[in-house]
Amino acid sequence: MSSITPRRLHVCVLLSMLLAAASVVASPAAATVTSHAGTCEQPDGRGFRVSYTYNSDNAIVQVTDMQTRTSSGAAWSNFGDYWGLVSKLEWWSPETFNSLFMTPPAGTYASPAVTLALDMDGYNRWWASVDQRSAILAQPVYAFLNPRVSFRNTGDPLNREADSCDVYIGGYSAGSGGAAKRVAHVGDSISDQMAPELNRRNNGAGRKYWIDPQSGQSYRTMIGELRGINAGLRSGGDHVKPDVLVMALGTNDVGGSLWATDFEAWKTGLGWIVARAMIDTSAINCRVVMTVRDMGRDPGYENTRLAQAADAFNTLIGDIVNANPAKYRLVDWNVLAAAHRPGSSVPWFTLPDRTHPNADGLNALRDAILSATTDCGG
Repeated sequence: MSSITPRRLHVCVLLSMLLAAASVVASPAAATVTSHAGTCEQPDGRGFRVSYTYNSDNAIVQVTDMQTRTSSGAAWSNFGDYWGLVSKLEWWSPETFNSLFMTPPAGTYASPAVTLALDMDGYNRWWASVDQRSAILAQPVYAFLNPRVSFRNTGDPLNREADSCDVYIGGYSAGSGGAAKRVAHVGDSISDQMAPELNRRNNGAGRKYWIDPQSGQSYRTMIGELRGINAGLRSGGDHVKPDVLVMALGTNDVGGSLWATDFEAWKTGLGWIVARAMIDTSAINCRVVMTVRDMGRDPGYENTRLAQAADAFNTLIGDIVNANPAKYRLVDWNVLAAAHRPGSSVPWFTLPDRTHPNADGLNALRDAILSATTDCGG
């Protein structure tokens, strides 16, 4: 019978332990999946609620339920084709994300592989989409692609006359760690022009950044643009309210004055709209607001109504900022652009478009917004 020396026994025990350890496959850590809900409400009180899950390991969101109610305070019921409304889940397509944001934050932000028709809005931003309840519940999508569930009177996402309600289900882009400041930007088509560089610069500064240019799509006023995301701005989870909200709105409100039959009544309504927008976002620590350009004073394109409408809006915004400078920062787009009207020595606008600035104007406006965001604590 052979004997085993203590030294050989020690080696055998070590080998046995190593072999046992090698045979054990470590179990992957469980994904962190949390449940959330967002709501939006029509002016007549009809409401919509979207329940969804958010996987923090891969940033995928998936709708789990959609409900509706007939009026504020009424019981929620399962969403169907109520009042002729249709529902649509929309998100930026991977191709658009890669081109729009140029240098995405670290990570993979392509949408799960699906074969879908794409919609294109007026500013060459492509959306992928699925329609109605069963398709929406079956479709996972990355939060970074700015997903939303839209409830519309028509199936046309580009119908700007259709009253609608949007529930946003995406979180903020990555930023640099849990302590990064959260900055949300709600804007119109001018913000759409700046979105690529704003996204890159804000993420580069370490902010958790989220921009939704032309957020409402079918809305005309600033409270319409904000209505869809108010629930998200106030709630917790991945929709936790931002530290700074950029409200780059107002141009479309002022343009709407051209169709007003009673200008004084229009100004009264404008005052209510602006006040309501500030009330709806009052829980946010600091807001960046901006004036609109008085294009009604452009040489050769003078329009008294448009100039007076811009004056009315800018006065309202200025008074709000002056009354509470700790809560607001002003980007005075009207002053910035005053020396750069069409026909000036250094114009920022290319005729016939006197609304959307060229590269020089965009750079100036973008830098002013970034500076105000920093000064706002973002």
